[in-house]
Amino acid sequence: MTISYIILAHNNPRQFGRLVHKLQASDVMFFVHIDKKANIALFEEQVNDLSNVFFIENRWDVKWGDYSVLGAYIESLRKVKSEAPDSFIFHLSGQDYPLKSNRYIRTFAERNSDKIFMSNSLLPNDKWSGAGGLDRILSYYYNFGNKRYAYIKPLQFTVGNLKNIVKTFIFKPLLIPSVTVNFFRKRKYPLPYKRYWGGEFWISMPASVACSIVDLLAADKRIENYYRLCGHPDETMLHTLIFNQPTLATKVENNCLKYIDWSCKYGQVPVTLTMAEKEDVKEAALQNLSILFARKFDQEKDNLILDYIDAITQTV
Repeated sequence: MTISYIILAHNNPRQFGRLVHKLQASDVMFFVHIDKKANIALFEEQVNDLSNVFFIENRWDVKWGDYSVLGAYIESLRKVKSEAPDSFIFHLSGQDYPLKSNRYIRTFAERNSDKIFMSNSLLPNDKWSGAGGLDRILSYYYNFGNKRYAYIKPLQFTVGNLKNIVKTFIFKPLLIPSVTVNFFRKRKYPLPYKRYWGGEFWISMPASVACSIVDLLAADKRIENYYRLCGHPDETMLHTLIFNQPTLATKVENNCLKYIDWSCKYGQVPVTLTMAEKEDVKEAALQNLSILFARKFDQEKDNLILDYIDAITQTV
């Protein structure tokens, strides 16, 4: 079996290089999307000794919460389809790091070669803000950059909704005609689905599943066009497409295969793991058999935690 690693990165080229070299093994391929804002040459030089690293040519200017996050991922799936359609895909960021050995990861993939790993929940879910997460799908989303955004619910004359309309006019006055028209037009999902799902962005799956999704998007352009006006579509689109196909839904495991600490006081951002969290990381690495990776790390902030993981996982 070939293992395909999709890696989305935007900073820390040296850390990206360390990640790729750590995962280097026989029958492994890397499909890498570098944010258009970054200097790709700095990333390329980190892996110029490797022939199994493919950089995505059609790069996206990735913005938090925006469709561009999903667009970068879909470009990567298209590349996997053309280069490694029979592989198993693990989806990582440039700030992830393995908690298990390459041997363990390969064995895990071989034993679960027909499964789809992603955290998931049916929406609405009380733990999700914005109508239990449905605002992300059924409202219009406008991104102003710097984590500023607005959800506008069509045909709802509430104070909150009107405030979001005014906010959009202030930050993006060129959108006034579009927002005005959309406010009076109820959103119609492009497929005959009545139920929606969401979860974390990190999905690991057989490339055959990815190929079927790529084919579906190619056959019906309405799907991507719809999600271009959705908030955080990376956390809803694939989940909804997969769960509305019974043959795929039965293969889903509610697990993104990553240790992520969401206790950060800033809410929607995971904790950057350092030596202060080493015991939690060690427990995830040595005691949880289905946690293969962790995120996120910043070796400019703390490089010792990556050395520590290397030391404790040598025999895993």
